[in-house]
Amino acid sequence: MIPRLSPSEKTLHTMKPCTRTRGKMPAPIWLLLLILMVGSALPASAQISTSATHYLLKDLSTNQILSEKNSEEKMYPASLTKLMVVYVAFDKIQKGELDLDAVYTVSARARAQRGSRMFLEVNSSVTVEDLLRGIIVQSGNDATIALAEGMFGSVEEFVAVMNEYANNLNLFSTRYTNTNGWPHDPAHYTTAADTAELVERTITDFPELYALYREREFTYNNIRQENRNPLLFRKIGADGLKTGNTNESGYSLAGSALFGDRRLVVVVSGLKSKRDRAVASERLLRMGASDWTPVPVLKRDKVIAQIPVFLGDQRYVAAGVKQDIVLSLTEKDRELLETYIAFEKPLRAPVMPGQKIGTVQFIDASGNELRTVELIALTGSENQSSIGRIIASLGYIFTGIWHGK
Repeated sequence: MIPRLSPSEKTLHTMKPCTRTRGKMPAPIWLLLLILMVGSALPASAQISTSATHYLLKDLSTNQILSEKNSEEKMYPASLTKLMVVYVAFDKIQKGELDLDAVYTVSARARAQRGSRMFLEVNSSVTVEDLLRGIIVQSGNDATIALAEGMFGSVEEFVAVMNEYANNLNLFSTRYTNTNGWPHDPAHYTTAADTAELVERTITDFPELYALYREREFTYNNIRQENRNPLLFRKIGADGLKTGNTNESGYSLAGSALFGDRRLVVVVSGLKSKRDRAVASERLLRMGASDWTPVPVLKRDKVIAQIPVFLGDQRYVAAGVKQDIVLSLTEKDRELLETYIAFEKPLRAPVMPGQKIGTVQFIDASGNELRTVELIALTGSENQSSIGRIIASLGYIFTGIWHGK
């Protein structure tokens, strides 16, 4: 039976005040606890055993963080910095402001870069496409300098653009001081959460260009190098993205893999060796694919409650959500999912179909929020007549109960 929510029905429903006001909904807010027999998810803050100092595992198919550890804590990105270098280039290419066939001249500064390199020669000519492969496949520190100087005239100007992009992408815990993450700079930082967001935006914003991240090897200047991403060589459906390493930050990786129609993203950092990095990232992805399953929990336009309306020609309006809600859930915890409906009391007429009237919040057994979506009116309620409004108002003043027709 669809619950009809009214403070007078205390024998049917326990109402309790919410201590948090969400969105623009004015206090007081009332919550109804509905137990949906669809299960629960592992808490978003739950941790899987790993030696990584920071990690985040996300299911893009449900837009849900499955597991994380210190994901909001600052970390040094090392060569994961190059994800932003590539994002900027991809964006300019997609906008028609940069051509893959454009040719740049290699400077002495680019040639002098140490660490992982594409092995560019001073005064040689190189295309943007080759530079992107040199950055993505070979992790070329020299390639990032050549691309930055070619696109914006200087590394410093390119870094400023990288920071603008970070702000525009809401990566507010990310700051760049160079284009390749080497050598170590304490003022150069990001988080696992920001890195995962950058990965997701790269995949969704540039689906065609993203294919470059799948390439397993690239030969330039007669030097063949394999992609440093170990996930590409393991049978887990991986198709990107990037590794990193400095003595201070340890070994890191930002990767993505497809499991059927599900795409998972993983970010790990602070590992002690290449092997640890490969094992940890693969294990997290496999666990995400096997231990969590996308489960439909609410259908679009399904009535989940009848919300009372004050001074309306209809006493209640049907309430639901405007999109199908799917959560990634573990099998053992499915029976523990709790769903809270929050709405304004009293809900005042007029109420129009499709109008936001509250929120639906999914909470696991440990009190962790999995997702919050809009609660909308599926039916409407117009204003009562003047006489009806007077009668209803007087009734509410003396009894605390409001009535429609």
